[in-house]
Amino acid sequence: MKDFTDLLYEVDDALSLETCDNIIERFQDDNTKAPPKEQILELKESIDLYISDSKKWNDIDEILLQSLTEHFEKYTKQIARAIGRPLWINEVMDSGYTIKQYQEADYVNWHQDTGFTRDGWNRMLSCIWYLNTIEEGGETEFAFEYKIKPLTGKLIMFPATWNFPYKHLKPIRQSKYIITSFFLTRER
Repeated sequence: MKDFTDLLYEVDDALSLETCDNIIERFQDDNTKAPPKEQILELKESIDLYISDSKKWNDIDEILLQSLTEHFEKYTKQIARAIGRPLWINEVMDSGYTIKQYQEADYVNWHQDTGFTRDGWNRMLSCIWYLNTIEEGGETEFAFEYKIKPLTGKLIMFPATWNFPYKHLKPIRQSKYIITSFFLTRER
């Protein structure tokens, strides 16, 4: 492994333009979206919608699962090449999908995605799809001085570990829409 970017997966067009536009339109029309329940104002400000428990979002949930499954396999091969050995993984599942809107004044400060669930699952990988292209601002910035520009349909994956702190820069003159998920793992 040369540097941390070897563990960062980026792929354009993981979702089609039509799918991204459809998700944004449906998100805007969904009256159940809201600021996160456990919002910490020092960390972030956004409007969120968890869709994986909603039947009206089943079609999108399935599209996201297919995208994630396809790219997870490619990403694990990339990691194996970077670290020089196969990636050993126990039981794995995704955490479901949350659509997030960051308006012009919204922010996400430095953080890392390490976390555990009450039933013993821990976050292994962070996944972000960008639903729209941001012309100015809005990049995802990693602490190792690497920025990713939001492009419609792009997917990124990276370790949900202490050494991958990142933040979302404020979008300028437009809202930024993303979908987040995590790969969770636990010992069998």
